[in-house]
Amino acid sequence: MLVSEVMTTPARVITRDVTVEQALRRFRRQQVTAMPVVDGLGHLVGIVSEADLLRAGVAPEPPAEADHVAAPQAVVGGVMTRRVKTVSPHDDVAEVAHAMGELGIRSMPVLSRSRVVGMVARSDVDGHRSPPTASGVDVSRPGHSAVRRRSARARGGGIMSAAWSMGVVVGVDGSAASRHALEWAVNTAARHGGSVVAVAASEGPRGPVVPGATAGARPDAAPELRERAEQAVASLPGAPEPGERVEVRVEPGTASRVLASYSRTADLVVVGRGDGAGAERAARGSTSRTTAATSHGRVAVVPPGAGTSTPDHVVVGVGNFDEDPTPVLELAFDEARAGDRPVRLVHVIDPHVAFEAGTGRRGYAELWHDIATHELGALLERWSDKYPDVERTVSVRPGEVGAVLLDEVTERDLLVVGGRRHPAPAGRLLGSVPDALVRMAQCPVVVVHGGPGR
Repeated sequence: MLVSEVMTTPARVITRDVTVEQALRRFRRQQVTAMPVVDGLGHLVGIVSEADLLRAGVAPEPPAEADHVAAPQAVVGGVMTRRVKTVSPHDDVAEVAHAMGELGIRSMPVLSRSRVVGMVARSDVDGHRSPPTASGVDVSRPGHSAVRRRSARARGGGIMSAAWSMGVVVGVDGSAASRHALEWAVNTAARHGGSVVAVAASEGPRGPVVPGATAGARPDAAPELRERAEQAVASLPGAPEPGERVEVRVEPGTASRVLASYSRTADLVVVGRGDGAGAERAARGSTSRTTAATSHGRVAVVPPGAGTSTPDHVVVGVGNFDEDPTPVLELAFDEARAGDRPVRLVHVIDPHVAFEAGTGRRGYAELWHDIATHELGALLERWSDKYPDVERTVSVRPGEVGAVLLDEVTERDLLVVGGRRHPAPAGRLLGSVPDALVRMAQCPVVVVHGGPGR
């Protein structure tokens, strides 16, 4: 039996701007304990429960005759939970029931094409709860009884995925590279139940300064840029109308600065990589390189020719074991789970560094290999509790870091690496490994400076 057969539909939803007091009245009137929170386009941005609203502490109304100044009222957007566990209408009810019981979840939104189409509660599925059957158990790793989603490959997603409620932002300028990136962004957002915002940057000034015009923007640029962006949306497979799956915005400023600003809150910022031809372009740095170097969160750079559908493998570059890998691994495992794909952790041993660190002892590289293999294995074990259903492997190889990581991927994979944010000039001149990968990889590269909102 599928979720679509037991879910409550249509789902009762609420928006972020509703006050807590109004929301409580609605909850009691409609006799619900939780509601999905949606934006103006109907995309899921969070979930709010009755307990969340009660914790906000709504004060009783003062007497009508009292003189008082109304205090600002708390709104749903300030108390909701942003990271939402969701299911698909095509998920198996028994597996959902088992997962909800294991995680102690009372209700979840049902998503289809990034929109809430229903709600499923524990009471809807409890009668169908049973342990995963042999066909639904991942037996590749003894000791783990992970639900292997039977329908996951067919729909490109997975049960109990955490929706990207902050959405995906992609830069568009009408070029072939940006259209390619837009298609990749839409497909990626769909796997994670997220919305998409296509942003065109008005970089001016290219004409006369007009009093009262937005600083840095050419006065006639916005309509032209919006038209280009909407044409790019219309060229997507399935030709969605602008606003149906993709919201179009025009923002003043350089593309890299606008996208870096969005990276503070978005689940992912996406930018296409052009051919990079020309000495002037190389000297000043491309939009993709600058955005990847100066952003605050996660940035995906999509090269020409890269696959735009679910990646075959998610490859993660793991460097210094003293650094916290959580933001990098969280993105990698989320993507692997959403697409039902394996994760491969790669650590590279530079033989020259190993030789110097071992004060000339050539056997030090072998010792380093053993230590790295052990550390990666321990790291994967810690993440297996959170993602028991994700297949994972380890690769420890000697060589130059960038060259080895490039050798590990094809155009149909996804490469995920950590990055340190730099000011724009430094970010282009450092010649870091992430910068080299962004310039040279044949597959999409995600540089993770931190999680959403960090």
